[in-house]
Amino acid sequence: MGNSLSDQLLKAGLVNDAKVKKVRSDKHKSLKQQRKHKIETVNETTQQFQKQQQRKVEKDRELNRQIKEQAEKNAVSAQIKQLIDLNKLPQEAEGTAFNFSDGTKVKTLYLSDSVREHLVKGRLAIVSSGQSYQVIPAGVAEKIRQRDTTLIVKWNEPDLSVNTADDENLYADYKIPDDLIW
Repeated sequence: MGNSLSDQLLKAGLVNDAKVKKVRSDKHKSLKQQRKHKIETVNETTQQFQKQQQRKVEKDRELNRQIKEQAEKNAVSAQIKQLIDLNKLPQEAEGTAFNFSDGTKVKTLYLSDSVREHLVKGRLAIVSSGQSYQVIPAGVAEKIRQRDTTLIVKWNEPDLSVNTADDENLYADYKIPDDLIW
C-alpha cells in the first residue's frame, strides 16, 4: 500500500519505465518553471466554488429584499386598515342615497344630510375598505393618501380661496327646493 501510483501501474504492466520517467521529468520541469516565473496554478474547482458562493449570496440578498418589501407592504396595509376602522363614521340605513363612482361602477351610500354636506365641502372622504366603503375625516384621508392613493374613492379637495360665508349670502334670496339632490 505504500507504493505510489506509478509503481502500482508498473507492477500491473499498464505503463513502462520510460513513460514513468518522462512523466516525472515533465512534472519536475513544470514545477521548476513555475517557481522561476512565479506562476500560480489556477484551481478551476475553487474558482467555480467561489462563483457559486457569490451567486448564492446575491440570490439570498434578493430574497431578503423581497421578503422585507412584502413585510413593509403588509405593515402599511395594516396601518391603513386600522386608520379606517378607528375613524370611520357610522352609516345610516335611513339616510339619503349618495351616489359616487368607483372606477367604472356607480356605488351608493346612505348618508345623513350633514355628512353629505361635509363630503361635498371636502371635510370628509369615501375610502374603499375591502368590499365595502367607509366615510372618514379629511385628515385621515390625507394619511391614507400618503400610504396608498388607490383606496381613496371620493374626496373633494376643499377650496380655500372661496369664502363660503359670502357664497351663502349671495344666494340667500333664492330658495332651493327641498327635493333637489345633486
